[in-house]
Amino acid sequence: MAATENNSVESLNTSSSNTEVDAKLQTEKMIIEKLRNHSEFRQKIKEGYGLPWGKIIGYILEITPTLDGTPGVSFLVRKALEEIFGEENKGWYSYKKETKKGEMTFVKLGSPPQDKSN
Repeated sequence: MAATENNSVESLNTSSSNTEVDAKLQTEKMIIEKLRNHSEFRQKIKEGYGLPWGKIIGYILEITPTLDGTPGVSFLVRKALEEIFGEENKGWYSYKKETKKGEMTFVKLGSPPQDKSN
């Protein structure tokens, strides 16, 4: 009987875990879709120096404020960029740039320039 109880508990844990994973994937899809349709995001990532990585995190947090302080938001930036613009260094690229606030990572559409001077 104990084995049956353990199997039931494991089944509940697995079901709960699957529900959490499904909810997380749905949230990610929703965020990516909203970024895909976010006109300011799409405009600014094409222009000038592109967008600071942190600004993209800011857009994500505007869409889903509950993610603030959640580990993995930076991973979500990369996932969104790949889903919207394609593979890194083909559809988009990131680079470091010195700013008044110190060195920052920027994202820009396209392939990285050969001379890296952006």
